[in-house]
Amino acid sequence: MKRSGAPYRYRPWAVLVLLLPLAGCHSWEPVTASPREWVEREQPERIRVTHVEGWRIDVRDPFVKGDSLTATFSAAQDVSFAFTDVLSVEARRTSMIRTGILSVILVPAAVFAAKSVLCLLPHYCTTSKD
Repeated sequence: MKRSGAPYRYRPWAVLVLLLPLAGCHSWEPVTASPREWVEREQPERIRVTHVEGWRIDVRDPFVKGDSLTATFSAAQDVSFAFTDVLSVEARRTSMIRTGILSVILVPAAVFAAKSVLCLLPHYCTTSKD
């Protein structure tokens, strides 16, 4: 099987295959310390707050301001919760096991699919007759 074209055609696929497993390998884990102490100590980028009424909200850049947890909900909106109204806080963690499993399954499948699609294109996968 003789391929026409440079090996550079695989580079976008290679980047996609290497980055894709990182997208879905996160999970939310409950914080065991008090939310106030944990936010002050860890200064996390993102957290999930569960209100005492049962609803949840994902926020960015949380910090302690007085007796409240303040964070950014969207680009133009900050939110603040009294710590007495915070039932729990969850931190976003990367699961290395999930990342590994997804990589082992997804990488070969994506490479096979990319090669299959590229071989459907004219003059990409040609056979030479000797």
